[in-house]
Amino acid sequence: MMVAEETPASDILEKLFESGEWSDFQIATPTKTFKVHRNIVSSACPFFAAACKRDWKEGSIGTIALPEDEKVIYCLVRYMYGLEWNLWSEYQIEYEYEIMCLFETGIAADKASTPYYLDFTARLIAQKVAGMAQSIILRYGGEAWNDLSEEPELLRDVMVQLSKREVRVYEVDEDLTAEYLKDPKSK
Repeated sequence: MMVAEETPASDILEKLFESGEWSDFQIATPTKTFKVHRNIVSSACPFFAAACKRDWKEGSIGTIALPEDEKVIYCLVRYMYGLEWNLWSEYQIEYEYEIMCLFETGIAADKASTPYYLDFTARLIAQKVAGMAQSIILRYGGEAWNDLSEEPELLRDVMVQLSKREVRVYEVDEDLTAEYLKDPKSK
């Protein structure tokens, strides 16, 4: 009798993600196309469940093109596969850019109707910025605002929610916070 090799499910998913073997759908960014599995991304995300259906153009051709940065989609797809990700080891990006990428990934998760990932992203950002001065946290938010071509209101909402739920600031500069909430470009 033949028995399946004892392999943790995460190892199998990692292999499927890395190799693209047996993939039946593609997520294209401006710089990279990710070969994914409909059953995984559809189960993890309502947006991709809809996109994979045959009545969507993307579902019938098997590819969806997204405007987001490759690193953002990398984080989102690995999350859908239940895999850890490390932007430094994969892309060798600096700490500050990693925080910016997390902001953008949170926005992409919100647009893709993936609320659990949005919460996960908020916790990751909170860990990254723990102990930082509020002015530095707000500066990152302002830089993300300046770099963002669409959905600036959503970024502001993400920042406000992050501040309320996750980041514990011991000395809150009320004037700085009020100014940021009016116009993140100001700081």
